Amino acid sequence: MEELENINFEIVNDKKFDFKTFFQNNKESVYSIIFYVFGLILGSYFYAVSKSEAVNTVLTEVTKSFSVAVVANLMLYLSLFLLIVLMGFSLIGFAVMNFIPVIAGIFYGMKCACYFSLYSGKGIGYILLLIAPVSALLISLIVYALSCNSKLSKTIYEAVKNKNRDNTFSVKSLLIEIIIQVVLFSAHAVINASLSVGLENIITI
Repeated sequence: MEELENINFEIVNDKKFDFKTFFQNNKESVYSIIFYVFGLILGSYFYAVSKSEAVNTVLTEVTKSFSVAVVANLMLYLSLFLLIVLMGFSLIGFAVMNFIPVIAGIFYGMKCACYFSLYSGKGIGYILLLIAPVSALLISLIVYALSCNSKLSKTIYEAVKNKNRDNTFSVKSLLIEIIIQVVLFSAHAVINASLSVGLENIITI
């Protein structure tokens, strides 16, 4: 026992979580999520002050045709993608991109508040099954797209600010990123339509 007491135990690879490093490496994503949560809060407030039959009708309206839902979602999400890409090629795009998560948060905040106000307990179930998965996928996609395009905008800004002609970027990698984003936004449009139309025919409140 005396020999065991004299043994010094050392913890190997005891790595502590460095929040500062994590924040610096994921600054754009963290800001996007914070602004999205802020938008959810604003959306709930806006619904409370603007609640009416017309607002309820707009927020609870669901398309029962899968093809119509797919076309509508493609138009909406590809327009959103195009806006983000255009901001990526803008000098100040990285500074104003976070209004997109705010707008998305306001919409889903109003939608969630509407279903909870109209259906209380059943509304919570509907939110968890139909609204939460779609909104989570969308904000994840927005965070990814903003992260990619904000870096491009910052590169262009630094090149113009410092007049550094050597600060270039790979056109091939840029095109690959844009194609990936187009595919992901299109896939989300189809997934959203499938969930909305498919589950709507199964779930009633």
